[in-house]
Amino acid sequence: MKKRMHPQFCLKVGGLSLFSLLIFFLFYGPLLASHQETGIDWNKVQEAFKSYINDPSIIHGHELVRVLPTTRHVLGEMEAAYKDRLATLSLIFAADCFSQFIERVRGGDRYAIEAAFRIFNFTDGGASEEIMIILGDSLRENPLDFLIVAKKHKKLSNSEDYLAPAIMTRYEVGSDLETSELRLRLKALESVDEPGLFEVRRALIEEISKALRDDLPEKVGA
Repeated sequence: MKKRMHPQFCLKVGGLSLFSLLIFFLFYGPLLASHQETGIDWNKVQEAFKSYINDPSIIHGHELVRVLPTTRHVLGEMEAAYKDRLATLSLIFAADCFSQFIERVRGGDRYAIEAAFRIFNFTDGGASEEIMIILGDSLRENPLDFLIVAKKHKKLSNSEDYLAPAIMTRYEVGSDLETSELRLRLKALESVDEPGLFEVRRALIEEISKALRDDLPEKVGA
């Protein structure tokens, strides 16, 4: 099954050789990890997530968002708090907790949507993909809430991560199911006419439109 990869998932290494990268990470990796982990209290993240799952109140939602990181963090075994991060991910992605969290993201809870964006900041691989797909579902079901949070995330993270959910689906790239899903998301975005959200809305629409155009050659050649 062909997977769609967004540029934000790709590591940009410029013109560095593999040897140079290896030397860089061997000497500076632990320092970078330690630096980027500063400010994250993983115990507080775990407690806040459990409290929010047990009682999705405004107070608990606000606290969960507050303790989660706003930008991407170093991933891997060189992290200063590698085990703590893994324990946090294990809690978040535990079946019962995660199913409730998914319902709130898809249901348009802005705290849940924002928390999902921030959880993405310390995930990788399949976990990152799952978060992006869930956010994509939220975009389709609750475009206004999604856009409000996406605009905030764009500003805080100073990145284009907010674009990734637009094109991440559970379906094979180029399939009729994926095309149908992307068109539903496009229609949802087009239904929002809040002036303050036009820039983010336009960028997301362009992202989906590009994905649909890129799929056309595959369909013709099928």
